Amino acid sequence: MDTDDINNKVDKILDQIGKRKGALITLLQHIQESFGYLPRPAIEHLAVRLGVPVSEIIGVYSFYAQFRTKPVGKQHIKVCHGTACHVSGADKVSYALKEELGIGHGETSKDGVFSVEEVACLGCCSLAPAVMVQDETYGGVSADKLRLILKERREALSAPPQAAAKGHTSSKPDTDAAAGQPGFGITLLRLGMGSCGVAAGARKTMLALEAALKQKKISIPLMAAGCNGMCHEEPLLEVVQNGSSYFYGKVTPDLAERITEEHLLKGGPAAANLILSPGKPMAAHPFFARQERIVLRNCGVIDPDSIAEYEKAGGYLALKKIISGMAPERVVEEIAASGLRGRGGAGFPTGAKWKYAAAVSDPEKYVICNGDEGDPGAFMDRSVLESDPHAVLEGLMIAAYAVGASNG
Repeated sequence: MDTDDINNKVDKILDQIGKRKGALITLLQHIQESFGYLPRPAIEHLAVRLGVPVSEIIGVYSFYAQFRTKPVGKQHIKVCHGTACHVSGADKVSYALKEELGIGHGETSKDGVFSVEEVACLGCCSLAPAVMVQDETYGGVSADKLRLILKERREALSAPPQAAAKGHTSSKPDTDAAAGQPGFGITLLRLGMGSCGVAAGARKTMLALEAALKQKKISIPLMAAGCNGMCHEEPLLEVVQNGSSYFYGKVTPDLAERITEEHLLKGGPAAANLILSPGKPMAAHPFFARQERIVLRNCGVIDPDSIAEYEKAGGYLALKKIISGMAPERVVEEIAASGLRGRGGAGFPTGAKWKYAAAVSDPEKYVICNGDEGDPGAFMDRSVLESDPHAVLEGLMIAAYAVGASNG
């Protein structure tokens, strides 16, 4: 691609995003998405258009490991070398990649199919060692599993496109299947589709469940939920029956078909991998018994993409309360009186922080959601962001109202 073509692409991105220095990271993300990496001519043209030195742009993108300055293969492999993955054998995974592909960190195979990068935490510590290929994360990766992943990825490149279960979606069966819906009081299926669930193979499990429900003409709704905290049991399937829940752990596609046969069609729980049931409820399970779930109360329970689900769980009531009759100063006072503190190591009083921000007279203020998690095994931010995102949005809006910010 010549310089004019590169410049034209950058200009189109600038037209779409806006020629603003404050949008630099977003512009860089779109440039990398367009080219697959950050070509030097594109950076130089961007610097001219924004009126900033090239060194300033380099200073920004070099801080983030996600930005690349060299082309990568069609299948970009990221091997997690965070603490949890390191102690679980990440070095062996990297060595196996070197043996299988003949390439190491920062290198691309001669055929341009695969490239390898060693990265920090992928947020799946309970499934270490973890590997990400494109946007698909795999957990518990051994040398043998790695070979299967590479084989699967090679086959995917040569296979025609097909539908795949991804993200948070709710599956609603065809109306033709409704006639075959079994009884037994089964009203809902929830499958954990958080990062940990996907890394453990939940997308394949989702496809298997959808296929089984369609084949057996079962019209029970299938919800893609977030993570309820039991990452070590993912993929985790919940069967809601007569107001109670049955949880199955490590649900493979084969087990999903078995659960469909034994539980959904016959009404009784399947014997394999049943970890929670009305006879052994969540509150009595050793993992949950000592927990009081406050921030994480909706995680694994609601469909993260559904505003209606969040509102049904009491979401946005706090926002409605403050905008219908509470002055910003009163909101700050309530937060201060609650004793709420930041969830980071410093535990700074939230009320004090909001009070200081509200006192600043600058007409342009921002509320920033900090979701960085650098500590091994610490992924509470990830849990909230992907399993209960509307709670984050509501919190941003309440904070913005209280301190007088117009952007979040």
